[in-house]
Amino acid sequence: MPFPTPSGTDANGRRKVVRSPVAFEGHVRLADLSKVKVRVVEISTNGFRVMTPAKLRTGDAIYLHIPSLSPLHALVRWNALGVYGCEFIQPLYPAVADHIAHKYPDHYLQHP
Repeated sequence: MPFPTPSGTDANGRRKVVRSPVAFEGHVRLADLSKVKVRVVEISTNGFRVMTPAKLRTGDAIYLHIPSLSPLHALVRWNALGVYGCEFIQPLYPAVADHIAHKYPDHYLQHP
């Protein structure tokens, strides 16, 4: 099943930034301050993709918590069967996205 096209694409539907496959457990905080466990599987300067059995809604404001970083404010942009695409409110600096990708690489799912 293809995933919905995110807002981070150009006029031809190509992504504007490189997405890096990652693999680590984290959590997000919702507006009501509840904490939800997630598995982060992809990150870029513009956003990230997570998997969780919890029910997040498109449009939810969340904070992604990654060890040793400040919470990252984002919006849920799409969901498909427990997979959620989220967009950072403030894009990450490229060096921060690279740091996360190198610290938590997914050795089983490498793609350009």
